[in-house]
Amino acid sequence: MCNADFATTKTAKVDCNPSTTSYAGPAKTWWAAAKAAPLHFQVLGVVSIAIALFVGDDLLGSLMEPQAESQEPMTPFPKFFEEAVLVVAGILLVQQSFMYSSRNPFAATSKSEKPKSPPKNIRPSRPEVPRDPDRLIKHNVVIDECAKRGDCQGAERAFQQMCSVGLKPSVISCNCLLHAYAKGGEFRRAQVVLQNMLRSGVEPNLVSYNTVIDACSKGDNVDGAEATLRGMIDRGVALNVISYSTVIHACARQGDVTRAQGWLEQMLGANIEANPLSYNSLICACAKKGEVERAAHWLEKMQEAKLPANVNTYSALIDCYAKGSDVERAEVWFKRMVQEGVEPNVVTYSSLINACAKNGEAVRAQSWLKNMLAAGITPTPASYSSVIDACAKVADAQRAEYWLSHMLEAGLAPEVVSFSAVIDACGKAGDPERAQVVFEKMVATGVRPTIVTYTSLARPWARRGDFARVEQLQADLLKWRLSPNEYFLNVLLSAYSHAEPRQPGRAEVALREAVGRGVQINEFVVTSLERCVGRDRYAALQAELGLCNPKARVPLRPGRQQGSASPQKPKRMAI
Repeated sequence: MCNADFATTKTAKVDCNPSTTSYAGPAKTWWAAAKAAPLHFQVLGVVSIAIALFVGDDLLGSLMEPQAESQEPMTPFPKFFEEAVLVVAGILLVQQSFMYSSRNPFAATSKSEKPKSPPKNIRPSRPEVPRDPDRLIKHNVVIDECAKRGDCQGAERAFQQMCSVGLKPSVISCNCLLHAYAKGGEFRRAQVVLQNMLRSGVEPNLVSYNTVIDACSKGDNVDGAEATLRGMIDRGVALNVISYSTVIHACARQGDVTRAQGWLEQMLGANIEANPLSYNSLICACAKKGEVERAAHWLEKMQEAKLPANVNTYSALIDCYAKGSDVERAEVWFKRMVQEGVEPNVVTYSSLINACAKNGEAVRAQSWLKNMLAAGITPTPASYSSVIDACAKVADAQRAEYWLSHMLEAGLAPEVVSFSAVIDACGKAGDPERAQVVFEKMVATGVRPTIVTYTSLARPWARRGDFARVEQLQADLLKWRLSPNEYFLNVLLSAYSHAEPRQPGRAEVALREAVGRGVQINEFVVTSLERCVGRDRYAALQAELGLCNPKARVPLRPGRQQGSASPQKPKRMAI
């Protein structure tokens, strides 16, 4: 109690009724403290008050005796003072003893010991209770199960439910929530949780930081991944290979080869042994960017480190050489791949086949397709299409049709590009009838033709000057709701110029219709038009329609006349 309560005069009347004085609050506090105190404290308080009852009269009486004969006796103390002494004795004993007890719910926390307020999503919604490991583990399991399913909302609900029952999340709880965010690429939420952990006193561990980096990587946030890694370095967190590899992978995903290589070099400089993922990510990124020499350099470094490169790494490098039409180097790395005991997959073979097809090496492309089949690997329709296209480029219609039939017999879904390539091969071989048969077979199998298909089908008829057949094909493609483009227009004009006699009137009408439809008129189109209508008429159309200049005419060989037939015609533009 406050000492001022006892500084009253002799005649003052004190109201001890708790309902009318200021003693009501302290009395309630004392009573609550007495009830919450341990049993031995309660017994001690009762014994102390009992002693005070027996010795109180003697003590007070001795205080009121005169000190000398000349002095008057002191005024007797009022009855309430004796009672107050007993009450104060009990309060002091109970409160002074219980203030050091851990069960005291009213003990005030000093300013230096005042705990930091946890962040919003880590703050328990009820007064924090002593941590129960079993209850905490149960909540962590629920959060982790949601994270494994990629259920971010479920993980958040489980996390908030844990806080609502007064349990303070542990670092494991936060890591489970971070894992849920990382799986979905929710890097912003993951970053918020990491900051809240730092503010609330939940010290993040290596797993926490690495998970946030992974979230940034999957969310295509390279800057965030790098910032988190630098934050680990600034806080003195010991980085491991996963920390660096995840950042390298994030840079590689974005095709930033320079940054990926920089982090790999920094990791190696820190005497941290790189894992295959670190090298594979960088090598694949280099290959996709077309930096084949850099990719080969790091693959050799990987082999020097005695780390196994996987099939994806080799395939990426082989595909990079294939796209550059460097079949020889691609085959060299294929042999090294086999020597290392890595089995090629469908991507590896398809890259080689495609490289041969681009170079027009039909025999080589067919050889790799046969090797693929012999290895028990089922080719994709794209693999067959590449071989068919290689055969088409050398006008080998027979081999092109053979591989098309082989693809259909293998039960693979045919592609329109495969049929179009066979039709083009037949056209280049000067066999439009065979091309027509392949076209009808394509339609019968349910494959929808494209404008490329019709252009390849019309080209051999145009070379024969059969403009009526080409016009019929134009009418057919309109039924398929296809729009004739500049390539088909060029074929149609070529048919008019090869006709006997030429059809300049039809050519002019076709040109005007194409201009009206918004077809782009390029130099190949105007060249075919000029050959059909003649230079003078073309000059007039050029001035009227604003056409470009035609390509320069190919000089005729000595002894040949304009329009003369020959089994070997001079090289003309592709139509």
